[in-house]
Amino acid sequence: MSGCAASGCISGNDNCINAALLPSDPELTVRFDNRCATTDGPAQVTCDTGSQPLTGDLWYDYVAPCCGVLTVSMCNIGMDAMMAIYGGSETCECPANNSTLLGCGDDTCGPGGGPPVVSISVVKDGCYSIRAGGWNGATGSGDMTVSMACVPTLTTQSNGHFDKDPGTGAYVDAGAYADVWADGDIVYQGQILDNKVNFFDVSDPDNPVRIREWLVGFPNTGSSAEDVKVGDELLFISLFGDGFDGVEIVDVRDPANATHLSWITVPGFEDVKNSFYDNGYLYLANGTTPQLAVMDLTVYDPDAPPPTINAALWTINVGSSLVDNMTVADGRLYVAAGGAGVFVYDVTSIDSLAPQFLGSSLPQPATHSVGVSANGRWVVTTQRVLGGALQLFEVMPTDLGVDVILRQTIAPPATSTGYHNVVVDGMRVYTTLFETGLLIYEILPSGSLQHLSTYSTYYQPFVGGFSGAWGVYPFLANDRVAVSDIQTGLHIVHVANQNATFTYPDGLPDLVDPDVGTLFDAIIKASCEDLDPATASAFVRVGGETEPFVEIPLTDLGGGLFEVTLPPAACGSHVDYYLRVDTVGGRAELDPPLAPGVLYQAEVALTIETVFEDSFAADLGWTIGSFACFAGQVGDWQRVAPTPTFFAPGNDSPNDADGNCYVTGDGLPGGSPFTLDIDGGPYRLTSPVIPINGQDVRVSYDRWFFAQQRAAGISPALIVDVSEDGLFWFTVETVETAGPRWIHHEFLLSDLMTPGDSFQLRFSAADCPNKDVPEAAVDNVKVIMTGCTLVDTPLAAQAPHDTLKNRYISFEPNNPGRQVKIEVTLSASLPHPGSLGDSWWVQPPVVVQVGQFPKPLVGPDECVALLGGEATAAEIDWDAVGCQTLHVTGCAVEPTSEYDVRMVLGSFESDILTVPTGLQPGGGRWWGDTVGIFDGAEWTPPQGVSNIDDAVVAIKTFQGGQTVAPDGNVAHLSVPDVEPGDINTVVNFADVLILIKAFQGDQYPFGPADSEGNCP
Repeated sequence: MSGCAASGCISGNDNCINAALLPSDPELTVRFDNRCATTDGPAQVTCDTGSQPLTGDLWYDYVAPCCGVLTVSMCNIGMDAMMAIYGGSETCECPANNSTLLGCGDDTCGPGGGPPVVSISVVKDGCYSIRAGGWNGATGSGDMTVSMACVPTLTTQSNGHFDKDPGTGAYVDAGAYADVWADGDIVYQGQILDNKVNFFDVSDPDNPVRIREWLVGFPNTGSSAEDVKVGDELLFISLFGDGFDGVEIVDVRDPANATHLSWITVPGFEDVKNSFYDNGYLYLANGTTPQLAVMDLTVYDPDAPPPTINAALWTINVGSSLVDNMTVADGRLYVAAGGAGVFVYDVTSIDSLAPQFLGSSLPQPATHSVGVSANGRWVVTTQRVLGGALQLFEVMPTDLGVDVILRQTIAPPATSTGYHNVVVDGMRVYTTLFETGLLIYEILPSGSLQHLSTYSTYYQPFVGGFSGAWGVYPFLANDRVAVSDIQTGLHIVHVANQNATFTYPDGLPDLVDPDVGTLFDAIIKASCEDLDPATASAFVRVGGETEPFVEIPLTDLGGGLFEVTLPPAACGSHVDYYLRVDTVGGRAELDPPLAPGVLYQAEVALTIETVFEDSFAADLGWTIGSFACFAGQVGDWQRVAPTPTFFAPGNDSPNDADGNCYVTGDGLPGGSPFTLDIDGGPYRLTSPVIPINGQDVRVSYDRWFFAQQRAAGISPALIVDVSEDGLFWFTVETVETAGPRWIHHEFLLSDLMTPGDSFQLRFSAADCPNKDVPEAAVDNVKVIMTGCTLVDTPLAAQAPHDTLKNRYISFEPNNPGRQVKIEVTLSASLPHPGSLGDSWWVQPPVVVQVGQFPKPLVGPDECVALLGGEATAAEIDWDAVGCQTLHVTGCAVEPTSEYDVRMVLGSFESDILTVPTGLQPGGGRWWGDTVGIFDGAEWTPPQGVSNIDDAVVAIKTFQGGQTVAPDGNVAHLSVPDVEPGDINTVVNFADVLILIKAFQGDQYPFGPADSEGNCP
């Protein structure tokens, strides 16, 4: 350590608990030196290069002054550094593992072994723990920079904008910007009616820097370089409008020193509207004819390029209008074919087969741009025409290919404008609207587009026509999006977090009182933009989806604390609700975030009990069976984490988090939905028997069902039934195809049948005859019992005459006809004070035969139960099982102790009965009291003292003498086996010695169960 001190590298923030609190400044520089640092964080951290060892860590805490992006850079530190950032709550806490890891960096600043840069989205007032160190033992020193990019008001916020010359303030290019694409931190922006392409460095997204202007050369100086694509460090510039070459290939391995490589001149493709590059193949859109060409560039060598390429690998006709744009994803080509609509092709064998037509939509006006979702199910297009719409199509497999079906059309706000380009990332849609700018949508499972945010790029008075935003590229690092506006240039936009957080200090209510309603507290805080507390409201509906929501303002208690009111309603119904508050800028913040599609729910009742619940994390006893429709049928139910296809879900229900569900015919990743869909059946999934004791219950489940219904008169279905006896079934619902998505359904059992002692739930799916491609799934089954009358408080237990016992507790449950739990708590233990306060639940009673421990039964109204743990608690009708007197025993019973006994019914508890077992000398009871006196022919029950009679019984038993009455009745506790080990089996010298010591006044010699669970 002295060497470390001499080097000056000792730091007070070596350990996380002593992290240095950094100023909440937008820009700061922090000195870093880990040459003497130890490691106290998780050993392996999941970084951009995989799970990596982070050692020699120093810790810094940063409280975000705003909502936005926090960036920490170690690029100025000359070592193989690593960094991780954790947290985000109101206080910084040291991570025990990677569960709170928000971001990690390894080699961001350069090739392998370089320092990292980490950027994360942060919320206002969130505390973030920055952990900086070395990779696998690396040490060094230098400056670490911390920068905070705030997003004060918008969900989408500009990081940077380039249009005006920073020196003169003059527009660089007026009215010329077109398409945009990127590779890493370099953005390429084409220009319409001009032969220029701008190259930007956006590594600092707040300050895009134009590193050069590329001019398309002779003979294409009159071309319109409006479309650009990048792949394998090659820039492809589509040339339109000059009638010469079709595409220029530019070497951009060093973008600042880019060089021309080749011209692509295919006969008939002198004017190329758009291109798309995928795995060595370049697809060309003619733009003036219904033609598409595929160029094979798999062996293209940028170090020895041909001057021209004039032969296409394939040329095909698409529709009857023109080819405007295309996208390739997962072996399929999606083409925007002008007035002909959307066309889909198989290009999995493009090296040897021309694109194979799979299917197309109906003709659509001016289909211009096309994007496809990650699962290949959804296609989004725009129409390049005044009034042109945004359209969502569903791609549905058929026996011969696919159907492309229009599901939604979103018209622009005015017929004088229209949507232009669209790109899809996962299920998130990024599109441009000429007069507005960037619009962001989410493709919902229901088959609709949900608008999420808008960012305006066109801030001039709109003059109509094709003015404003043109191109969009959403794949920049750290949630940045590049947008190109014809008039206002390049915009780098950051997609921020929500502006509000909702927490509930006492949780969300399960019940609403039918007479007075229910109140609960909500804490609503701004994470980005300030909130307007006057707008805070609950939106409540009673009676299901057909009923309207009623707005109920929240009561503002100050400091972000609000009181929420759920009004009274008819008992037995349920309440759906969500909360809303607006920002000062007018943006609505919702909880749940996807409300009203996803809602909170509470039962209108006085009591609620979960009778059965299954998320299918484990096997709870469901049975699977089928009836053969034909030989070789497939598609039976399986409990798995589902594998997605076009028709089957890719995840279990969003209402639980274990990952499993029951699904029909789970296939392989990327497999065809035709392989393991339902063929034949019906395939039946039946629940275990669910006891309900004649009470009405509400049953709920989440289900998925989809089928194409392509064959006339054939309607595959998922049928849900209930039955009391397994013979007669009542149909809950018959589900036919309505789009592949999870749907929550619930019903009252009494609406279908008279509730009996129990019931079963059954799901049946079939395709008989085999004419369709149906898939089904079930998850999150729950049965609850609600009550509209308050349950009486259970009666306290009554103690019988012989409560003073050793090794067990005796009392009367005293609750005839009620299903109660029994809780036993050790309340006083003189020789074992460390055992005070342990609570135990009583297990169901067991019959004890004569000679068994702890005692033989002396009458039909007595029975014995064992102590259990919390997991064994059960409500039992003790009167029904014939126990008027209950003896509770087990290792947990401490002799010479007192116990508190409670009856528990639902959430209600009885008064306490205190039961002593045996007391210390001076307290009236001795632990060694096994019998009373010998009276005539038998020993009497224990009389409260440990005297010579108890020792005599032990000695006689040890000698094999008679200790029972002539009629064979066993004296009460007359088998004095008291040593550790097997109780009431052998009375030996140790038992005699122990009872003699008890007679002499010794304390009870045995403690609780040993470490192996053996009873004393």
